[in-house]
Amino acid sequence: MKKKVLIITSIIFIGIIALWIGGIIPKQIGKIYGTRYMEDNFPEMQLECVNIEWNKYYGNYIISFKDKDNQVYGCVISPKYLPISIGQGINQIEEIYRDKYSSNTTEPYIPDGMDIADENEDKTPAIEKEYNRNLGNVTIEVLKDTITNKSVEILITDNNQDHYGWGVDFKIQKKVDGKWQNLKFIDDNLSWIDIAYTLNKDNQLKQKLNIEKYYGQLDKGIYRVGKSVYDKGYIDIYSDEFEIK
Repeated sequence: MKKKVLIITSIIFIGIIALWIGGIIPKQIGKIYGTRYMEDNFPEMQLECVNIEWNKYYGNYIISFKDKDNQVYGCVISPKYLPISIGQGINQIEEIYRDKYSSNTTEPYIPDGMDIADENEDKTPAIEKEYNRNLGNVTIEVLKDTITNKSVEILITDNNQDHYGWGVDFKIQKKVDGKWQNLKFIDDNLSWIDIAYTLNKDNQLKQKLNIEKYYGQLDKGIYRVGKSVYDKGYIDIYSDEFEIK
């Protein structure tokens, strides 16, 4: 009898290990934790978990949420080890939440870890954090030796004291009769995940843009890359021109 119990216990243990290594259990833990975190910290956004997958680049999981306006956000989450934490990507959600929702409440909303001044004695709402940054301190350079009709690499330099949030999204514009025109997605079902990347010690970030996936192969012509940053609203910043011959 003891032997039978031992065998059953061993099978259950092996099964749990397999589910853990396979990512099934960490995904469920991450989904539960992430959903609760978003509900507690950003209630008005009504963020719903839509996906959680392993990402080789980060060596961790990316959890994606959709808000009530169907905007998708992504964050790095570490559900394999305690304490569970949400990392890269969360700052952009905090910034958007402050701008869109915090100013509409009588009492200031202060998410976990946010740096906002305390209320004064008469309960006047705290002043939101001011960022020391402007567009003049930003450049986006197309790396000339990487240009093809399918992809390019760009080098973002952001010398602001408070960096902008740099995500994966980009637009491609083509110069037609001296005017810039936005290219359209090749598929209406394509969308971006809002996840912010960290700049290196030189305040730079290199990105390879898969143009073919979103806009198709480029014809001959003059083009430029546009990147959106958030500063109390979305602003487009453009690269230098590049040519497809």
